Amino acid sequence: MFHPSLKQFSEAKELCESYSGDHGRSHLVSIHDNDTNNFLVQNVVAKFGPVNTWIGLGDVYENGTFSWVDGSKFDYNNFHRTQPDLISTENCVHLWDLWVGNSPFTWNNIYCNVYYPFICQKTITPK
Repeated sequence: MFHPSLKQFSEAKELCESYSGDHGRSHLVSIHDNDTNNFLVQNVVAKFGPVNTWIGLGDVYENGTFSWVDGSKFDYNNFHRTQPDLISTENCVHLWDLWVGNSPFTWNNIYCNVYYPFICQKTITPK
């Protein structure tokens, strides 16, 4: 679910989690492969145009150790070649609207108090 409203990372995380219910858990999106990353980028551009967008990744517990807010394994990354820069106060990650050659929307770590649109993901629980 793509949200055009601008939120800080913690606000976006909280709003996504508020969609959880009997049929599944909701959270900021986690990305585990290039196909998913490209799908999200294409949909972000179609819906918002080229804009920075929160995803559910950060290193809030230990600088340089990234984890997904849903607790899934950090097994894929698409950080820009200059990122993550490991500045201790840049703990949240977004799709970066910087176009680098043929690789648009790599990832960047940035301050969590910046306002961006965001992407929620819902995991459906079978009955």
